[in-house]
Amino acid sequence: MAELTSTSPEAFLRALIPESDIRRAAIDVGFIQRVRKVDPVEFLFVVVLSVCLRQGQRIAEMRRALALRTGTELVRSAFWRRFSESFEALVTWLLDALVDRAQSPPPELRGVLALFKDVVAVDGSVVVVNDELASVYPGTRKNSAKAAVKLHSKVRATTGELLDYRITPETGSELAEWHFTGADKGVLHLVDRGYSSASKWHEADSVGAFFLTRLKANYNPRVIRSNRPHRGRSRKLDGYRLRTAIRRLTRRYIDVTCEFTVTPDGAPKFTREFRVVGVYNLEERDYHLYVTNVPQSMLVDEDIDQLYRLRWEVETFFKANKSGLGLEEISSAKPHIVRTFIKAALVRSSVAMQAKIAAESALPPDRWINPMKWVQVWRSVVHYLLDGILGLMTRAVPVTWCRLARLAMDPSRARAPTRYWMQVARPARMAV
Repeated sequence: MAELTSTSPEAFLRALIPESDIRRAAIDVGFIQRVRKVDPVEFLFVVVLSVCLRQGQRIAEMRRALALRTGTELVRSAFWRRFSESFEALVTWLLDALVDRAQSPPPELRGVLALFKDVVAVDGSVVVVNDELASVYPGTRKNSAKAAVKLHSKVRATTGELLDYRITPETGSELAEWHFTGADKGVLHLVDRGYSSASKWHEADSVGAFFLTRLKANYNPRVIRSNRPHRGRSRKLDGYRLRTAIRRLTRRYIDVTCEFTVTPDGAPKFTREFRVVGVYNLEERDYHLYVTNVPQSMLVDEDIDQLYRLRWEVETFFKANKSGLGLEEISSAKPHIVRTFIKAALVRSSVAMQAKIAAESALPPDRWINPMKWVQVWRSVVHYLLDGILGLMTRAVPVTWCRLARLAMDPSRARAPTRYWMQVARPARMAV
């Protein structure tokens, strides 16, 4: 993808999705084999980027939009034929190009987050599909959905950008979908418990990646040593099983090293030591337990639970996709159309979140954009921008980043999002 040095939303889209690249990719994947009535750029821009109803994606609405906005009228059967496996390949190409664009270079982090190369959140979400696809995408909730797709996503916690994705049946194993590589070195992964196991922690630690996750309820490791000194007759934890040892404690924080059993595929079991931090919750009268390989010398226990709140950014990502970008129940009974619609929704969110970064730069340093409000603003303006690129219309009032940013700006300065105040108001505090 081209370097984005543009100063306007329209120029941003031109550089983000070059028309020449789309035409070349359309030929490479077989979507265009000869000169046809349908222009691939117009088709992709109208169908994928600008047509999105709150209740999901509808092919009939896409057909009407193409006719009304470009003048290209196709009979229903001819339009349906365009939703082929080659069109899925074209949408996949576009999504992968946007993901590659988001991956490099990572943003410059500040405050507590400056300790890491990047901070990403890992989680999944379920999309219900047609019951006829139960043999391809079996669901796990027998009473509500016979067929469902699980979308596994890795999202940058500070910006909401999509960094990686997998599409599997809902019954697929979550642990099998992610692997840590050398590219993850120095990156902090905020991991949902469904994607978490001692084997994954060992895999992350072995390549120099960092992880932070909630400790599953079925884990009760043995405490090796305490990392945080306590005065007086405070109960010692060393040598005890963790959940047994903390049962009657009311310390604000617990910071210990525990022993976990790693069970790699096809290899003998072995043990590894990882740090466990407990934060006492007064309402629940119990500890929230976190496990991590971030050493105490890098990150004190007081910042652990606050840092894990950044994982909510991936929940916001899914919410935005389902409430405004078309990642909703998909009625088609054809697997490749289901995958196309899911990837189309991810394309919309990738473009929207990368545009949000550009818009937020137009705000003062102490103001920020609300992601959900931004989706509403972006949905209302993106088709005008794309029509301008395609030469389909002109606007009397120019669309600027400053205008879009003000429309989507969070009105409350006192309600700073975690991604903001952990970089501005929370300097890195290392244990002595």
